[in-house]
Amino acid sequence: MLLAIDIGNTDIKAGVWDGKHWRRHLREPLAMPLKNVGSFFSVLANYSITAAICASVVPTANSSLRTAVKRTLGQDLIMLAADLPLHLGIKYETPDTLGADRLANALAVLSRTSQGIAVDVGTATKLEAVCDNTYLGGAILPGLKMWSQALSRNTAQLPEVSLGAPKHPIGTSTTSALQSGILHGHAAAIDGMIARFAKEMRIKKAPEVFLTGGHADQIKALCTTPMLLVPSLTLDGLVEAARRLGLL
Repeated sequence: MLLAIDIGNTDIKAGVWDGKHWRRHLREPLAMPLKNVGSFFSVLANYSITAAICASVVPTANSSLRTAVKRTLGQDLIMLAADLPLHLGIKYETPDTLGADRLANALAVLSRTSQGIAVDVGTATKLEAVCDNTYLGGAILPGLKMWSQALSRNTAQLPEVSLGAPKHPIGTSTTSALQSGILHGHAAAIDGMIARFAKEMRIKKAPEVFLTGGHADQIKALCTTPMLLVPSLTLDGLVEAARRLGLL
């Protein structure tokens, strides 16, 4: 079985893949003391883990994770990166700076279709474009909470608001106007970026779009672009990476 780990700026997520299905999912806030990370994985000791792979955007957590996985499960943790032999074309000009989560999302899309876009609505919102086994590149936007915090911290009178979408884009109070700008505005930005990606990709039909991330449900309800919600997209991409590396 494969242990796949996604270390984001907010949460640690992990899953056990048996070759066909996800057998177990784990999730904890990244604020969990790293000295306790071993107990996070100890619940997986009864699974026959034969390989472990990780997409991490928090370098300071990597050493503790490697040690915990080795001690708890007896496996060396492979850190996903663009320089691994993934048999993937990469047009990114600085592949050494490409986030592992973004690479995993791109691989997840390629495991489903030859031409598509990944949208990850988390701490930051990231879009990735792939076509014919090639990662074309993407875009990074501030996440929903960042939008809210920036408006509050950089103005004298605007409050930080909860991330709930008003029913109508035209806000009838300062709170609902802020929420509309943040939620409806974010959805509109995503719709607009998808349209621009599709035009630049120059493909005959609209690319398939796959949505994931902590705010994916909210955004899907507000976007006009058809998209498939895939909560496990990043972990699915780690499975695809493992396949390409010969670990499965």
